Amino acid sequence: MTTNNDWQLIQTQLNDKKLTPIISNRVLQQAVFGADDGAMQLWLKKIAMYPLADSNLSRVSQFRQVNYKSRKPMVKEYLEALNRAVLRAHPSQDTARQEQLKIEAQTRPFSDFVLHDVLCLNLDPYQDNPLTLLARLELPLYITTSPHSFIEEALKRWGKEPRTEVYAWREELQRDLKPEYRFDPDFEPSEATPLVYHLHGIDDCPDSLVLTEDDFLGFLVNVAQDIKNPDVVPSVVRYALSSSLLLLLGYQLHTWDLRVLLHGLIQRHQRRERSFTVQFVPPDMPNVTNHAEYCNYLQGYFEQTTFEVHWGDTLVFLQELWERKSNPVVDDEW
Repeated sequence: MTTNNDWQLIQTQLNDKKLTPIISNRVLQQAVFGADDGAMQLWLKKIAMYPLADSNLSRVSQFRQVNYKSRKPMVKEYLEALNRAVLRAHPSQDTARQEQLKIEAQTRPFSDFVLHDVLCLNLDPYQDNPLTLLARLELPLYITTSPHSFIEEALKRWGKEPRTEVYAWREELQRDLKPEYRFDPDFEPSEATPLVYHLHGIDDCPDSLVLTEDDFLGFLVNVAQDIKNPDVVPSVVRYALSSSLLLLLGYQLHTWDLRVLLHGLIQRHQRRERSFTVQFVPPDMPNVTNHAEYCNYLQGYFEQTTFEVHWGDTLVFLQELWERKSNPVVDDEW
């Protein structure tokens, strides 16, 4: 339970620009698809022979990479599944346009396809969704494990000029990333020009994506070394991980992205600030037999990593944070 003292701490760190949101891919994809997992179901339908009951992305992509005996066709197929899913969820009423979009879905980066072709993501800065609310917080740094550039677009709609940088989790990425995504040691983020730092790649550079179980293991090994290297990871990111209040948004306990994040980055720092994770646990999760005990387990797990759990939905949490930022409560005891 998040207390008033907790909210005051979060608000103080926000006002001092010492709060750093770490945003999951789930938050960004839900902005497009809602709770639907249509992309994964489309991909599994194409794979057909997938032998497991779950649809965990890291496991499915690992299986498909083994099928192909190659990484590139697996990544291409996954990104095309995303495009086809968004086209199915948001079809054009113009038949000719829909056919053209089906062709473009084979090659367009997912972020570009959503933002510039299908035009299905509402980023009106005065409409409440997690991305627009995050942009309104006017922070100098946003960290994400999503490969999509929707945070940058939300910031632009709020009048900011964000810079995108991508962590080169494999050595060759320092060469292969587009120049505009590479680490710039001279860049100093600010409220007007925030940095959006992508840990797990970006979708218009498919080789940069962290998808398979092997990818996550490689990421974990390399980030443990690189996080200490000021020539690889920006100092503002390293400082934020050790000294700011971190706000984990949209992560699920059983997924690789959270576990690698906690063990590869966060726990390696002697942290000085309390941090929070926003967790929503539906009462009807099919793989949870005891809801109360599962919540206790989550609480204990995050306490071991110095995170306190806020139970609730990401959107509702950010709405309350924005309301408190806009209408600060005056302490009458002084």
